Parts: sequence; structure tokens; C-alpha cells
Amino acid sequence: MIFLFFLVFDILNGREVLGETAQEEGPACTGGDLPFAEVSISQIATIRTHGNAGFEFFSIDSIPYLAIANFWDGSDRSMGAFSEVISLHNNQQQSVMNYSKIMEIRTQGAHGADYFETPLIADSSTSRVRRFLVFPNYYGCEEKNVPCKATTILVWNEETNQFDFFQSLRSDGPSQSDHFSIFNVQYLVLAENFSGKVSIYRYHERTDIFVLEQVLRCPGVAAIAVIVLQDHILLAAASYYDADNNWYTRSPIFIWQFTRNGNSPHRSNFQLMQQLPTQGAHDVEMIYVQDFHPNGEDGLFMFFSEDRNHQGSRIDSQMFEYDFKTREFILIQTIPTYGAHAAELFTVKFLEHHFIFLAIANFGDRHGKHYVAESPILAFSNKLRKFITVASLTTVGATDWEYFELDGRNYLALSNEGDLQSTDPSEDSIILELTIASCPHVSMNTIIPTGEL
Repeated sequence: MIFLFFLVFDILNGREVLGETAQEEGPACTGGDLPFAEVSISQIATIRTHGNAGFEFFSIDSIPYLAIANFWDGSDRSMGAFSEVISLHNNQQQSVMNYSKIMEIRTQGAHGADYFETPLIADSSTSRVRRFLVFPNYYGCEEKNVPCKATTILVWNEETNQFDFFQSLRSDGPSQSDHFSIFNVQYLVLAENFSGKVSIYRYHERTDIFVLEQVLRCPGVAAIAVIVLQDHILLAAASYYDADNNWYTRSPIFIWQFTRNGNSPHRSNFQLMQQLPTQGAHDVEMIYVQDFHPNGEDGLFMFFSEDRNHQGSRIDSQMFEYDFKTREFILIQTIPTYGAHAAELFTVKFLEHHFIFLAIANFGDRHGKHYVAESPILAFSNKLRKFITVASLTTVGATDWEYFELDGRNYLALSNEGDLQSTDPSEDSIILELTIASCPHVSMNTIIPTGEL
């Protein structure tokens, strides 16, 4: 079931915008908090998945793909399933998204997928790149706290147009990976839930291998997020469960400071910057937007998807904004969630302006075996200086959202895990198109002061 929120809007000072024109047919545009009339989401594709833990969108040679991390097929005793890579075929005339499976990969409790590219600097005569796809296999080891080669790295084969095996990383309950590049050096970040650590790997082009460089501590880490700024890098880790404090955890923020003098840093050098109180933090997302504020300052938002505390899964999740002067995150908003598993922060261009959206995947209550929930989409209101709900979708064990743009249109892929204990654990995941309708006769320059998004 899809709920559509019709939003009505006014100028920041509350004056009537259209006068008599406001009585015309179409969306009303007075009295609201965003400079558009409505946000709608419409389903355009259904994908059969098996405990889908997340999508990853990427393009190779202008061909769009989605990687699907299938957590479990419901029958394999080793928590196995076949994760997949599909190619997308957009049919705008019929408002449908077709797809073709190009390959499948045997995984064990796949807890997401991560795609990234790194140029081959040594081969200066060409513009060759290495294209990697990472699957962290949460149940890839026979025993907890006994690391094994549970994280699989694949590399794109340009001749077969498929991924081949590249490398396995020793890990203990890998729950997510992320990546970043600095001074043409590629890094891979891996969250290891069982051992409570975040491992930083560096890609060495000469030996063509990822090598461990640094280990950071985070009890029960479930996810990580990395942002590269002008003179420092921020790495946020979501602490899901702490043996000492149970669901009441402290999620650490690490910083790596550097100078852009053209010299490549010898080793990763993350240091603890801040610890934030969280409750069963299952995911963390960050987004950086230049010239966000009216005074021209940049904006950096961070959202923790918080799953539960000792009372249950209906709790608030927290949105933070980064203070560039004090170098600390400040809480700006709490959002009611129901077993929030993950979220997606993204921007959409509308009438020459970029707006920040937040899509939250509410899983429900795994412990209470209740998986049906409303997963909302929110937009940031400059008038209210907070995120407000603009659409919502009924989901079944929702685990993640993935935003992507294709042929000038905006899409969201929703991962539904479903009920893995049911007789048929397979659950459809879907792709939705997100559209925005404008308010007629309203000037964006009037609604949005210079420097705001």
C-alpha cells in the first residue's frame, strides 16, 4: 500500500502566495513547508528476492546494474543463498523497469553489497580502472569470534561482462563495507560485528591486493559511513549492541586529518573524535552538500537508524548535523521509527535546486516477529529546519533503500527481507519512481533564500 502526502506551501513569512489564483484546479500552494505541491512514489518493478539485505546501484559503460544481497534462502543450513547482479532496462513509455539477471554469487548471510572503482595509476597510457564489488558474508564462518575469509571481493571482467573472484578478507561477522579514495589511494572499510571492530584496508596497485592498515574499535558494529572533506575524513560507526550496556550503545565518530599538499599519506590515521549515545544503531548514513546554508557554509547531515532498546522497537532515531568550526556532530532532530534497519540520504534536483531527502527502512520487530511497517520518505524543510514526511510505503521486514537516477528520472529500490521463519521466506523487493509536482506560479527564488537548498 502506498500513501501519498499532498503538501501545501507558502512563502517563508507566511503571506498568501497566489491570491485568487490559489483557487484554480491543481495542487494548492499555500500554508506549507516545502516549495513543491506533492511527492509521489509509484511502483514500476517487482524483483523476487530471498531475505534481501540491500541493493547496490552502479553503472558500467553506461549500462545500469543492481547488486542484490540475498541474506538467506530459508532452507540452507549454513545461511546460504544466491546473491545476484541484474541489469536494468528502463521503459519510460510504459512506466516500467525491466531487468535481466547477468550472474549469481553464492553467499552466506550477505549483509549488503558495495561497488566502487579505482583508476590504475601505474598504467598511465590508458584510462583503465579496477571495478570491485564486495559482499560481506555475515555468517561466512563456522563459528562466531573465529575469523575466516568471510568477505568476498569480486572484480569486473571486461571480456565476459561479469564479476570474477578477486580476494577474500579474513573477518568476523562482517556486517557492511564502505570505501573512499584520497590522493589516488583506494581504501576499503569493513565493519566486523562479532569482533566489534572496523578494519581499514588499502589497495596496493603494484601487488594488486587489499592490505589491512588500521583497526578501530566499536562494540557490536553494524554499519559504517565515510565522508571525505577538504582537509579531513569522517568515519561513523553504528554500534548495535554492547555486552556491557546492552542496547544502549555509544557509536563512535573517527577523524583523519591531513593536508592537501599533493603527497599521499603513508598509512590510514583515524583517531576517535566523538562518541554519540544510540539505541541499537543498525545503520548510519551521511550526506555532504556544499553551500547549503544562507551564509554559504556547507552542510553535513548524519542519520542513525536505531532498531530497538529494552522496551521494544518503537523508538526514535536521531539526525545530526556537523559543526565545521567545533568539529562535532550536533543533534538536530529525532524521528519516530519502528525497528529502523537502514536509511538513504540523497538529493533530488527540482527547478534548478537540490533538495535533501531521507528514506527510512522500518523493519518492524524481529524479536516480536512483526514485520509489517510503514517506511517513510522525508524531505528537508528550510522553513522548519527539519525533515518532514512526504510519502510512506507499507513494507515487510524492510532492510534498506537505494536511490539512483536514470535517464533524468529518480528511483528508489526497496529491499524487503520479509519473514525468514515463514514457510515461504522469499519476499518481493521493488523499484519505485519518485516524482515531484511543482506549485504553479510560485517563484523558487522567493521561497528559497540565496545559498539554501
